[in-house]
Amino acid sequence: MALSTIGTASIADAGITSAKIATNAISTAKIAADAVTSAKLDTNITIAGTLGTGGVITSGGNIIIPNAGTIGSVGDTDALAIASNGVTTFSQSPVGDNGGAMELVSSVTSTAADLTALEITLPTTTDFRALLLYINLRGETASNAYWSATMRNAADSAYLTGSTDYKTIAHNLHSDNSSVGKEAYVDIDGGANIRFCNGFTGDGSDDYETGFAEILMTNTQGTARFPRIGWKWHLEKRHTDAYAYQHMGSVVLAQSLAIDRIKLFKSDGAEFSNYGYTLYKVIN
Repeated sequence: MALSTIGTASIADAGITSAKIATNAISTAKIAADAVTSAKLDTNITIAGTLGTGGVITSGGNIIIPNAGTIGSVGDTDALAIASNGVTTFSQSPVGDNGGAMELVSSVTSTAADLTALEITLPTTTDFRALLLYINLRGETASNAYWSATMRNAADSAYLTGSTDYKTIAHNLHSDNSSVGKEAYVDIDGGANIRFCNGFTGDGSDDYETGFAEILMTNTQGTARFPRIGWKWHLEKRHTDAYAYQHMGSVVLAQSLAIDRIKLFKSDGAEFSNYGYTLYKVIN
């Protein structure tokens, strides 16, 4: 005869060696401390509520969370978020022996046309050594202009455009395939903007007449030292003739301040396109 209900039961040591409990036979149960030293379940368990444990959980298999689920601590429940496609997002910057590692800040892969300026927001936290920007720009018209930029002061949200704000040393190589030359562009007294190239931009008629650059920025997040910007502007044919240019240079700002944006433009204000950019932190 089946036992359907137990009010209170006491089982002596080694009193049960094997037991099977019918479906829904137990609605509430409390097990005294040390009453169970080990247990093995040979079937799947589904818990509809919250599972609480005071010890270490050891799994011999995989741990799978829902799409767009999170893993965290009591104080930061979404410390690690995992999207449905597997992309992970940390709510805080990782801490550890990761000096020199790069962390994505922002990225744009779509094309934006008819721009007269492109503004990119820069982080001002103290968890990085430098910023590295990869960017691809295309002139839309055959104008005698240079790729240029200004930096924004985080304290007053104003771009630096004073006549001595940017101290520059740069040089370029140029060739039309029959002759090769090099020249320097120097403005140690300072200028009102950063001139990345000393050759005119291309007209964007093909990829040969577009610009691709690596721009390194350091000392941008504090006020103790002057910000510095270095760059390499890869091969770009200028629109006026058969000459192609490659440029390298560096700039020191004339004062110590925090920078929270960079604005890129053509020096004559003509329209251009952004083929996309990626901005990284280089971690301390």
